Amino acid sequence: MSLKKYLTSLSRRRFPGRLFPADCRGSVAIYVAMFTAIGIGGGALAIDYGRVALLKSQLQSAADAAALAAVTHLDGKVQSRSRSESVARSAARNQSVLPSAASVTDLVIDQVTFYSEFSPTPVAASSDLDAKFVEVTMNAQTVKYMFAPVLNMFGGTPHSDQQLHGRAV
Repeated sequence: MSLKKYLTSLSRRRFPGRLFPADCRGSVAIYVAMFTAIGIGGGALAIDYGRVALLKSQLQSAADAAALAAVTHLDGKVQSRSRSESVARSAARNQSVLPSAASVTDLVIDQVTFYSEFSPTPVAASSDLDAKFVEVTMNAQTVKYMFAPVLNMFGGTPHSDQQLHGRAV
């Protein structure tokens, strides 16, 4: 028996009279629905992770600006640490464009630490005279994922927010 006859006999057992069913209407709709769901899910993830990356960048930029502004005022004179801290807090005063809890988020310095040596191990500065390095730590910010509740309906561990930190030396 030839291959053609064998395939024809198999198809007649499943679909009597024809090799393949002739009515294929609606088969494209299944693919459209499937790829639409995948596209919307991918877009939602891109938006959420873009928001995380943006806020992390804003936090880091504020911390960098504060550290750079503060270190310029460490001149070894009296009150240099207090001036440096004041300048750092002013330089980092910024607002994020990403709202948390329906309001604009303020990017605020949590802590300013002065060191006399930083490498290999940090040594805290004991006076204004020996302060040479500044470490600026920003308040932690929370980013709430916009599409997490929708994506969590499909199973998995629910993650609706993420804590972000900024630090510069």
